[in-house]
Amino acid sequence: MNGFEKGVEQIKTPEVITERQEGLERLSRLSPAEREEIIAAVGGDEEAAFWSALAFGHSEREQELIEQFKKYKPHIADPEGVFRAAGPLLEKSSAYPSEEVGDAVQNPEARVDKLFAYFKPNRAPERIVVVPSDCLTSATSGRSWRLGKNGYVISHSTNPDNFDHETTHLIINPMVEELGDILSDEAKKKILAMGAEKLQEKYGDDWYPMLCEELINTYKECVEENETPETFEGFQRKIQSISDEDFNKALQSEDAGKKLREVGIKTKSELLERAREYYDRYVKNQLRDSLYKVYEAYRGSNDGFEEALKRNIGDAIGQ
Repeated sequence: MNGFEKGVEQIKTPEVITERQEGLERLSRLSPAEREEIIAAVGGDEEAAFWSALAFGHSEREQELIEQFKKYKPHIADPEGVFRAAGPLLEKSSAYPSEEVGDAVQNPEARVDKLFAYFKPNRAPERIVVVPSDCLTSATSGRSWRLGKNGYVISHSTNPDNFDHETTHLIINPMVEELGDILSDEAKKKILAMGAEKLQEKYGDDWYPMLCEELINTYKECVEENETPETFEGFQRKIQSISDEDFNKALQSEDAGKKLREVGIKTKSELLERAREYYDRYVKNQLRDSLYKVYEAYRGSNDGFEEALKRNIGDAIGQ
C-alpha cells in the first residue's frame, strides 16, 4: 500500500486485491429471459439486481445494502423483499467453474495509486476489490460499489479505461454527495440545465449522477489527456482532418457508430453538413466547460480535490 501527501498529512492508498463474487457470477450466467425475470422481481431496477447479487451468500452485507436502498432508491418500498425475491432466482444459476473465471484488468494497483494520488480523497475505501470480468456481458460495461471499508470494481480485462472510470466513481461520488449539502436548489437546477443533451436524457432531473459522471469524464477526457473541452470550431476541424477510411471505422465502432446511426449520418460529408446538429447533441457540454475550470483551479494544489470542488464550483457554474 502506497501513500500520498495532502498538505502535511500522509494518506494511504487502498490495498488492491482480486476476488470472485459468487452472486455476480450467478447473475451473469442467467439467460436473458431469466435476467429480465430477476430485474422485474426487484422492481424493474437493473442496479437493484446487481445489489441483490452482491448480497447472495453474504447475509452480513444485507443491512448496509438495505440502508443504501433507502437512501438512493426510495422508489423501492421493500428493500428486504429484494433479497427474498432475488435469492431463489439466483439459485437457479451457478458460479463459473474455476477454470473459466476470466481475467481482471492488468496492473490495477498502479492505476488505483495514480487516481488516489491525483484526487487525494478524504473518504477512500481501505481496500479495492477487483472482480474478474466474466461477470460482464460487454467489454464496455462496468460497475462499482462501496460496501463497508471495501470498494468493489467490475470492469472487463480488455478495457482498462473503464476500470479507471469505475474506480473514480468510488472517489468522486462521496465528494458530490457531500457537496449536495451545501449546494442550493437553484445551483442543482443549473447543473442539470448545463449538462449535455444526452446527459439530460439519461439522468432527467437527478443532478447527483449527472455531476458525478461529468466530473469523471472531464478528468479522463480533458485533464488526463491534457486537452481543453471541445469547441464547435475544433470539432469541425477534427471532422475535416479524418480520412474516409477512419470515418468508416468510426461508423462501425460501438460508441461513435451508435451515435452516428442514431441521427442517420452515414458519410463524412453528411457529418460535415450536419456538424452543428451532431455537436449540439453529443459534444456541446456547458457543464464540462465549467467543471474544467474547477480542475484548472486545482492544478498544483496541496489540498484534496474535494476542497477545490467546494471552493470553486459556485464560481464555475455562475452561482
